[in-house]
Amino acid sequence: MKSPNRTFYLAFSAILLALLIICAQIVLPLPMIPLTLQPLGVGMIGTLLPLPWAGATILAYLALGALGLPVFAGAHGGIAAFLTPSGGYLPSFFVYAVLAALFLRNRKKTWINIFVANVCAAMIYLVLGSLWLCLPFIAGMSVKAALIAGTLPFALPVIGEIAVYTTIATALHKVMARRLR
Repeated sequence: MKSPNRTFYLAFSAILLALLIICAQIVLPLPMIPLTLQPLGVGMIGTLLPLPWAGATILAYLALGALGLPVFAGAHGGIAAFLTPSGGYLPSFFVYAVLAALFLRNRKKTWINIFVANVCAAMIYLVLGSLWLCLPFIAGMSVKAALIAGTLPFALPVIGEIAVYTTIATALHKVMARRLR
């Protein structure tokens, strides 16, 4: 990777990390489910950054939170954030970003490709995050109960978020492609 591109991706990763931290603090007013804009931030990272940068950016987010900085939803941080019922979604963000970046790596970043990559990656992140509820020291749910509680109510709202940010990501990608020529 050329040095100007490395500098660009380092700066852009920092900007997207800041976006993710901000998105974690924005709660959508939906009945009965606490949904933040974190999937938007994770999806933008997985869509707009190359695979290694996407993974590193999410790892930086998780490390900052684990160290106690208030970067997670509700301005929480620390290892204790991982030991809550929603804690399983945090490491699943890494899977989401990496899968989206991997899917898009050798494809044109068209609206449909970005949308499909993010829907597939988001559903996997939701399932993985839900399975956290099966752990006896978290909720001790059966797999079926965990998937019903932790995936189903979030699937459609997350797909709605993806539809919105796919349009934004498609436009940003066009600007980035011109910048990186």
